[in-house]
Amino acid sequence: MLKVALFQSRGHPGDVAANVQLAKDTLAQARTAGARLLLLPELFLSGYHLPADELHACARNLESTEIQDLRNACRDAGCGMVLGYSELADAGQVYNSAMLIDSKGEIQLNYRKTHLYGPDEKAAFTEVPAAAATQSYTAVCKDFEGIPRFNVALLICYDVEFPEIVRSVCLHGATFVAIPTANFWTGIPRRVLPTRAIENHAVIAYINRHGNERGLQFGGSSCIVGPDGEDLLRAADDEEQLLFCTVDLNKAEYVHLRNVNPYFADRKPQLYQWLTDSSLPK
Repeated sequence: MLKVALFQSRGHPGDVAANVQLAKDTLAQARTAGARLLLLPELFLSGYHLPADELHACARNLESTEIQDLRNACRDAGCGMVLGYSELADAGQVYNSAMLIDSKGEIQLNYRKTHLYGPDEKAAFTEVPAAAATQSYTAVCKDFEGIPRFNVALLICYDVEFPEIVRSVCLHGATFVAIPTANFWTGIPRRVLPTRAIENHAVIAYINRHGNERGLQFGGSSCIVGPDGEDLLRAADDEEQLLFCTVDLNKAEYVHLRNVNPYFADRKPQLYQWLTDSSLPK
């Protein structure tokens, strides 16, 4: 079992230093409450609804002082973190990324969003090449914090709206999929997330922003949903909240569902090969 903290917040758009401090303060609160993993929204370090030049100015690489500061905070608190951020790559590209830091301050996963949403994201961020994107779906942190079968994968926002992607990471062993997001429509967390959890026998965590950010209204309704499609926690639509739940992947109901609905074993991939045919109508 693992106690998880989810922080629904819009942070301080455009102010990386303030967002680092907010992440550290929230991490301390989460650890005091007994959590061992803190989940933060998409582009938490920078803000989301910013022009491309500002997102680029807020971009940080893995060796930056801000990332190192947060790694140290995780180590000192003994609590992991999922962080959405604007990533500055070594060759100068800027990606919409998320990382998983463990309680020792080590970066276990660094994921780059593979399905950029809308013209603004596509103008601001670099597209992940197909080969690298495919490889990223195999990246799963097994037995996180020494907990058997607590296997963490990362996706970001729009990615979850493609069922093939969630299925891919779960076929590679993920049992807990953390999805930092910046979504304005509550239909996704309310309707899509329970389905993704059920069909993949996984816990799905969806960490949204809330409120109005420079004219864009986010939908909140962050949630963690169990493999039975039931909420482990759910935030309000328009409120900053730090919420907690305990995730037990060995809950009797979850084990029963894996046994009576063996979706992975009963798949027939040979019937679905046409899904990868790019010549089909769009």
